[in-house]
Amino acid sequence: MRLQDNEGMNQRVQLEVDDPRRISVHLAPIPPPPTRDIVASHKSRYENQDKTIDYIIP
Repeated sequence: MRLQDNEGMNQRVQLEVDDPRRISVHLAPIPPPPTRDIVASHKSRYENQDKTIDYIIP
């Protein structure tokens, strides 16, 4: 059937309005915070090594 088709297959396909492929790759409704804000709020588990767990062996 493709050999007898007069339109060919090299044309762009129009997507329907409700086609799920129209959904954006970025689904978040708000933009992400800047990287510098994320880095500033990062808490390292190695910052305060005085708070170690002491294991009590009975």
